[in-house]
Amino acid sequence: MKAVIMAGGKGTRLRPLTCSLPKPMVPLLNKPCMSYIIELLKAHGLTDIAVTTQYIPEAITRYYGDGRDYGVNLRYYDETVPLGTAGSIKNAEDFLDERFVVISGDALTDIDLTEAVRFHERSGSSATLVLARVERPLEFGVVQTDPNGKIIRFLEKPDWPEVFSDTVNTGIYIVEPDVLAQIPAGREYDFSKELFPSLMEAGIPLYGYVTDRYWSDIGSIDQYKQTQFDMLDGKVEVQLDGRSLMPGVWAHEDAQLDESVRILGPAYIGSGARVEPGTVLGPYSIIGHSARVGGASELERSIIWDNAQLGQAVEMRGSLLCNHSAIGDGSRLKAQSVIGSHCRIGRRATVAGNVHVWPEKEVRDDAHVPTSLIWGGAAASRLFGDWGAQGEAGVEMTPQSASRFAQAYASQLPEGSRLLVTNSEHPYAAIMKESIIPALQTACIDVIDGGTTLPDAARAYILEAGMDGYIHVQHAAGESEIRIRLECGDAAGLPIASAVARKVESAYNHNDFRRVQPDRLGGRGETYVNDVYARRFAEAAGWAGEELGTVAVCCDPGIFGLTAALLGPGASRIVYAGSPNEHAFWPLMAGADLKLILDESGRTLRVLDARGEAIEGDDLLCLAVAAVSHCSRGRTFGLPVDAPAVAESIAEGLGGHARRTKNDPRSMLQATDDPLFHPVLNGLYAAAMLMRHMARSGQRPEEILAAIPPQYRSREWIDCPWERKGSIFRLLTERHESEATEWPGGLRFDHDDGSVLVLHATDAPLLQLVVETDSHEKLDWMTQKYREEIAQYLI
Repeated sequence: MKAVIMAGGKGTRLRPLTCSLPKPMVPLLNKPCMSYIIELLKAHGLTDIAVTTQYIPEAITRYYGDGRDYGVNLRYYDETVPLGTAGSIKNAEDFLDERFVVISGDALTDIDLTEAVRFHERSGSSATLVLARVERPLEFGVVQTDPNGKIIRFLEKPDWPEVFSDTVNTGIYIVEPDVLAQIPAGREYDFSKELFPSLMEAGIPLYGYVTDRYWSDIGSIDQYKQTQFDMLDGKVEVQLDGRSLMPGVWAHEDAQLDESVRILGPAYIGSGARVEPGTVLGPYSIIGHSARVGGASELERSIIWDNAQLGQAVEMRGSLLCNHSAIGDGSRLKAQSVIGSHCRIGRRATVAGNVHVWPEKEVRDDAHVPTSLIWGGAAASRLFGDWGAQGEAGVEMTPQSASRFAQAYASQLPEGSRLLVTNSEHPYAAIMKESIIPALQTACIDVIDGGTTLPDAARAYILEAGMDGYIHVQHAAGESEIRIRLECGDAAGLPIASAVARKVESAYNHNDFRRVQPDRLGGRGETYVNDVYARRFAEAAGWAGEELGTVAVCCDPGIFGLTAALLGPGASRIVYAGSPNEHAFWPLMAGADLKLILDESGRTLRVLDARGEAIEGDDLLCLAVAAVSHCSRGRTFGLPVDAPAVAESIAEGLGGHARRTKNDPRSMLQATDDPLFHPVLNGLYAAAMLMRHMARSGQRPEEILAAIPPQYRSREWIDCPWERKGSIFRLLTERHESEATEWPGGLRFDHDDGSVLVLHATDAPLLQLVVETDSHEKLDWMTQKYREEIAQYLI
């Protein structure tokens, strides 16, 4: 049997570690990651090994040669163009004339390959995938098997709403040679996305071998560090070079440790390293070969690569220093900072937490480095919400962060793309826009400034003008702060896809931006967008002469003019009733036929009934669906997965179509025939449809609701750590197999007494439990049943 090590990875998410080093050559306790893979293969009798390379292949071939020094036979297959995971194996077809193991050169594992091969032989599979259970499956291919190990389904790199198990594909495969015939030659082809689905469609069974041994996919700098800490803790069976000085502390024979050095293990000290007097090596300190640590320095949870130099009294806390870099006396590297190779950090300098300094940079004496230098970035919390990046003005959202965001977004678009940029009616939003526009231009993006407007007006304009997307800066006033949302959409007027959002977020966090020469800057123009939206709104509203009396609108004063213009054809009078935060104005709404409360974007609507009580939540959703379905019959729109069943019945009963989708706006809009005018996501449009329906029927909002069958529903949030979500869904599915159905964003369980939804929260460690029955008694019983079951699984 032979083996293939896939070693072509660039390790983009490990930059600056991999700027001049292929990912498999990144050191783990001072030895390249790929060396541990070679040792594993050799231990299981696999010595004929193909190595697929692409990024800086000479670093690998120079280090390992033909493999004889490592007791193996290596043959290299370089990709001149990207061939994908399966395509790279096809490239080595002349070597693979018998069963072979495929394994990544940039992961660490001690899997029992011999036992995995036995499983493969027993199953009779053409290909066996080695699977592992992980806490956060988002970055992997999630796999589900039957009790015999046969693979039922898998999904590559899901979002939380799509996770159905905590069992993932490790990228280790046992493959029969006849599978190679199924891989097209000379083009990019992927195992998980293309080959395996095609085999399953052809009826060729695939099996999964679940291992409980250690496996770490080194996909981030945090995971890179944690893998080495795991090695020091003995969590993985690998051969460590050097000798054990004390439990958890390893050092090479020729390491020079002054007798005054304090070592608070675990720790690892490389060959020829020198640690000078008075130094404290705290837990998880790793010192590279021939590195020097100056006297009176303090290290903790920090890694120093080969030939790096620390001066006197240097502090490293949770930081990483690459090879041939030097840190001056008295400098401090704070948590999660990374210094690339061949850098020079001056004396008494401070590198702030989460800062990355790219290779070959210099920092002067006494300098403070608060942000990443040229390349790199600070690890951030989740940047994107439902409609875009958001945060508090002056805190997370500043002109500087807006510029970074714009550059990150622009880097995902082709040069010469045309973007519309608009803002809401607030001075801070306008300032943010003025930071965004030049940042886009410096990335060779042509910008049209659409001025002050509503986000849906921006969407309407780019569709009319055939532009490539938009960025809208939207403010929202809280009781004590202003929040800002940077909403960006694609050429279809939809919020950007989650895959694009992840790339934008990665570029933002790492300052990984496109830069162009000064003679290639994007252009800038101006336009007025509201006329286009007003025309499109009137067409969608379908004003047919029905006219309600007085409509009172409580909204931000900046949007009242446009609101009145849009809704004016449907009422004899539109009156302003103050800001939503100024409740003292609400009595002005008392005599109105319809009382509306809108947020600053015009998207979120509340309706007051005759008693002044707000209609919102599920009731408002049903009211909006009823109004739209009565006045614009035959429409198709997406409804959130947790919408009441009666809302779907209303739409279908009036000749429309309601499609259940994930709860995010993009999914709902994609399922809608006219995404600009969605009954739930466009509050102004819902208000117009309600005005028409009221004028036709003569009913007040509460009377329209009274005709809708009653709903017995409950919603509650359950705390659930990120790392437990996959296992909770797996356990629920196993226990309620006959009742379980996968729904967008989670699972649905149908019982005779009602239905239960268990949904992911995409931006918080929570699960949502939604129960719907035909009586209060059944609702209480079923809610308690599932609440207790989930709590039991969390113990």
